[in-house]
Amino acid sequence: MLAYDPEHVGPELPVPLVPLTGVQGVLQRRILSPRGPDFAAAQRRTAAWAAVACGLTAAAALLPSAARWGGLSCASLVALVAVARVWVLVRAQRLQTAFELRWREAQTAVLRGHCFEILRLTVRDSDDIPGGWLGYDLNRLDQLRELLVRRARSLTERPLAQVRIEFAYWSTPGTTMAVAEVRRNLADLEVLAEPSGSACASVRLPEARYATAPDAAGRPASFARWELTGQVVVGPAGPGQGFGSAVGTGVGAGAGGGG
Repeated sequence: MLAYDPEHVGPELPVPLVPLTGVQGVLQRRILSPRGPDFAAAQRRTAAWAAVACGLTAAAALLPSAARWGGLSCASLVALVAVARVWVLVRAQRLQTAFELRWREAQTAVLRGHCFEILRLTVRDSDDIPGGWLGYDLNRLDQLRELLVRRARSLTERPLAQVRIEFAYWSTPGTTMAVAEVRRNLADLEVLAEPSGSACASVRLPEARYATAPDAAGRPASFARWELTGQVVVGPAGPGQGFGSAVGTGVGAGAGGGG
């Protein structure tokens, strides 16, 4: 079910075509596209086949009777291709819709379990208050403790302190790195007091998800986009048991993303 390597998580993923074998798979790839579910283009091509069939039928009616049968035979053959394409598209759309849901759930599970390397974590008292963002290095014990103290203090403070986390992801696995960010209220951030088990300070998004939206005609989507909503957990590098022993259990309601 997983169409992408676990390391390939990013803001936008092409939705693969439902894997089919045999004659049905060959027809689907031929009529749609081996690269993905482009139903809009396939429907336009099918409409063109139907238009050609109608044109040939009209032209055959103008031919002499001796040639009319040949013209109508050609028109019938083209019409048969158009009908076959319609049948394949209707069935493929139903199968693709069901596959897309299962695929999206699988990719969401990969996203939620993925640890992203933190490039920068900064805090400020409020977006409404002038002043710069104060950075914290989670790999330094003194700064980790300072962040924990600052977070505990933010639970009762107003205005709410804000935290911005910039993290890296592979836009092309193993070759191209890009940067995204999430923002939350500092009180909603979960901070690990113990090492996360990763090689660098990292962030995990256990409530993020991939979402798709059909086009205006209700056709299956070609791309899934991440929604970095909900809980955010950060931790320092070093040997450990993975993400656990979190300080704070708040859940942020904001969303972030981009690259």
